Amino acid sequence: ERINWFEDDVIPFFKENPDSVYLRDLTNGFDRMLLHAVCQYLNLISKSFTRDGERYTQVENRRMEFIPPIMLLSEYVKTMNGTVKDV
Repeated sequence: ERINWFEDDVIPFFKENPDSVYLRDLTNGFDRMLLHAVCQYLNLISKSFTRDGERYTQVENRRMEFIPPIMLLSEYVKTMNGTVKDV
């Protein structure tokens, strides 16, 4: 479910603004890891950093446009036939 949430947030953002920078403040390290995984799967560049004691994740698309893959990471995970629990 968290993977879906990140996909539902990141994909429309970069479809509408392919040259913008997406920034999220995520205090939970697991959520940051999931966002990095989603970004890697979507061929986006992500990095986390600390500013004023808060952890942020910055995401960029380094291409002229953003085209997501046909099968999203959340869909791929579901095809694993129970070998991976829903995240």
